[in-house]
Amino acid sequence: MADDSKFVLRWEINNATARFATGWAQSEVFDKGGFSWWITAETPEYTWSQHLLTLACAASHNQPWKCYAVVDIHQILSNGEISGSWNQRKFRASDCCHKRKFGTNQPFVRDSPDNTVIFEVHINIISSEGITTMTSIIHFCSGKLAKDRTEFAAPNRRSDVILKIGDEKLHVNKELLAVHSPVFEAMFFGDFAEKGKQEVEIKDVVFEDFFDLLHIIYLGTMHITDETVLHILKLADQFQIERIVEEARIHLTQSSEINVIKKLLVADQYNFADLKDQCLLSFDDPSELHWELHEFREYAKFSADMKRAICDRLVQLNPQ
Repeated sequence: MADDSKFVLRWEINNATARFATGWAQSEVFDKGGFSWWITAETPEYTWSQHLLTLACAASHNQPWKCYAVVDIHQILSNGEISGSWNQRKFRASDCCHKRKFGTNQPFVRDSPDNTVIFEVHINIISSEGITTMTSIIHFCSGKLAKDRTEFAAPNRRSDVILKIGDEKLHVNKELLAVHSPVFEAMFFGDFAEKGKQEVEIKDVVFEDFFDLLHIIYLGTMHITDETVLHILKLADQFQIERIVEEARIHLTQSSEINVIKKLLVADQYNFADLKDQCLLSFDDPSELHWELHEFREYAKFSADMKRAICDRLVQLNPQ
């Protein structure tokens, strides 16, 4: 086997309680050993159900492939303590069945000192067939990441469907998009007209914006910025990609460059309660809040609930 037959997938989940509140969380996609890998963690709907960790593997869907590996899985707290393990488990994946679930009765989120949970999946590929290494979809230019518009412009060994946006065409992988987005899963594998089509038109999106979203889906390490956060959030919400919605929310809470009233509009639109509270509490002078609302001229766009919250904050700041 090649030197890259042994590797570790490390998935760190911050704010774990919130991430698992929906009962489901998914990692970024890792390119290791000639395959793409991702991890899904599910908490049970009922207390007597098992907690499930799913390891998935993908390769080209245009030719048969197989992967046989041995995996060791550990759940680690941020202080380094191992709080759960699945040792020496056999893992078989192919173009027919690409994932395996591992169950445990131990909850994923417990006794974490800073509400952070880490999964480490140690993989030793014993044998594989039909692998292909994903071509990087970024180039390094002057020390910065620059997108290459040609990367999705032609078919490759991983692509199995064409997305048409206006006059542009993108060659992508259905399975990869489907594991990130319930909308794409229904579109490609549900009872919709798009199922089985070689070319699917995506309407009501801007090509450049969708191109940014693809880069985040294909490269989990590519960061959301102040310039991309709003259109990334819009598309992530449209395609129900919860992980990216959460990443956008976190970016908005941490950004010091985006206007506070603009953040309030986003918090109102996407029901980000913590972002709303953060923005309103950032004002300690009623005149400053009045000035921002007047300057930004967006008050009419707020919902009735947000208008009440703004008025309540003004009353708190000026109780006389």
